Amino acid sequence: MKNLSPIAFVDLGETWDREGGEIKSSSIITTDFNDLMNEIHYCMPFVLHPENYGVWPDEGFDEKEALMDLLKPYFSKEMEAYPVSRRVNRASNNEPSVLEPAA
Repeated sequence: MKNLSPIAFVDLGETWDREGGEIKSSSIITTDFNDLMNEIHYCMPFVLHPENYGVWPDEGFDEKEALMDLLKPYFSKEMEAYPVSRRVNRASNNEPSVLEPAA
């Protein structure tokens, strides 16, 4: 985000039993690209707009039309994109420097 505020990705999560223990799984929901992401990739993670944080459905939510109204690309004018180091692709490189613009 241009203002560096935190963002909320939306996922579907589930916990299920498997031989040997409990498994937690999660899938990030994607949506169509916005104008900014069009230059980078054909889809993007769905970013929940802050005004909708309290609206995102829980397990019992069944209003498909209301849900589809939420699943729209985030405003490109509020986003910024720049190249970063490939180090960002490795979870063990969990440090702020991986988000700095690449030289």
